[in-house]
Amino acid sequence: MKVKKMGYAVVCGSLNMDFVCRGPRIPKPGETILGYSYRTFIGGKGGNQAVALSKLGMKTHMIGCVGNDVYGDEIIQALSSQNVDMTYVNKVDVSTGTAHIMVEDSGENNIVVIPSANSKVSIKMVEEAENLIANASVLLAQLEISFETVTAFFRVGKKYDILNVLNPAPMPEGGVSDELLSLVDLITPNESEMKLLTGIEVSDMDSFKAAATLLHKKGVNQVICTVGSTGSYYRSDKQCFIQKAYKVGAVDTTCAGDSYNGALITFLQEGKDIKVAMDFASKVAAIVVTREGAQESIPTRSEVDAYELARS
Repeated sequence: MKVKKMGYAVVCGSLNMDFVCRGPRIPKPGETILGYSYRTFIGGKGGNQAVALSKLGMKTHMIGCVGNDVYGDEIIQALSSQNVDMTYVNKVDVSTGTAHIMVEDSGENNIVVIPSANSKVSIKMVEEAENLIANASVLLAQLEISFETVTAFFRVGKKYDILNVLNPAPMPEGGVSDELLSLVDLITPNESEMKLLTGIEVSDMDSFKAAATLLHKKGVNQVICTVGSTGSYYRSDKQCFIQKAYKVGAVDTTCAGDSYNGALITFLQEGKDIKVAMDFASKVAAIVVTREGAQESIPTRSEVDAYELARS
């Protein structure tokens, strides 16, 4: 596993203000239903993953953009309070990105993201942060910013032999470029993203192997596919297995995948075996779905330890 121990992470990605409403179920197309609560949370996949890394014990730097508005100020303050270094977060003259989230009683959700300031995260910003990136142990990106910027970010990671981790969410219908995939060391799609990436629906180990093989051929060294309550599949050139999920009563699945990525990387950075890291990530995701909100739902390391004790 290509990870420099005791290093830091750099996350290049989105920063949003989340507007969350709850109701008995997600409405059908054209349908109006009555909800019963509304709240705002600090979110964005990039910000969520940076907070997860930091809260779980890894020094973390963020590259991103917010608007020159009250939401941007709140986001910078909130992530700074979680010890995420925001030096490379720029304020730009468009509105801060937003996410509009509907959560139903089962805990499932649907999300509409308006990128706004996130569309300004540029190749130039990556170039300006090259010295920071060059000394990192791991780079993490998502797809709520431009492909071109993510590609440039991972080119720098490849140049300095740093672990490049891509959480390919949200995945567009057209997929991602072969160049981007060739720069990725570890990719972490869920089952729907895996289908968009490969055209294969992951329903069992055989279908996962077939999908992972296509990604290996494009240069991706390691593939993890998360499949909700089923768990997560892993494949590299050395091993292939499924890691079971922890069964809990879900309240809100927002941020579960982001927290999984942060937890996984934290344990890998500490030199843990991939199976141990995936088990830890599953525990963190299990805690997250029992709580409401995005970054507020991410546990600290001590809370994960307490969860483990309660289950023993």
